[in-house]
Amino acid sequence: ILTFAEEAALISYSPIILTGEKNNPIVLTSKEDSKWPGIIILNTTNKSFINNTRLFNTKGIVRPGWITPAGLTIYKSEVEIKNSIFENSSSKSKLM
Repeated sequence: ILTFAEEAALISYSPIILTGEKNNPIVLTSKEDSKWPGIIILNTTNKSFINNTRLFNTKGIVRPGWITPAGLTIYKSEVEIKNSIFENSSSKSKLM
């Protein structure tokens, strides 16, 4: 379990690999009674993988010069997502 502070985001300019197991998923969440900005993957040259991962309590980023409306933002990057849950997001966008 990775627990993020209210304004702490995971920002990566390199591919990320989050590979949990069916009965032991990777969990990314916020501290109690708060939300965190989530994950941003930017301009990667190789594919990222998110598998058996649970992403909870995201809100996106609203900072000077940065506005991302989703808990998972992917920009000019390829990402493969399997067997993962995104829950309790207060963002304006949804994964489809």
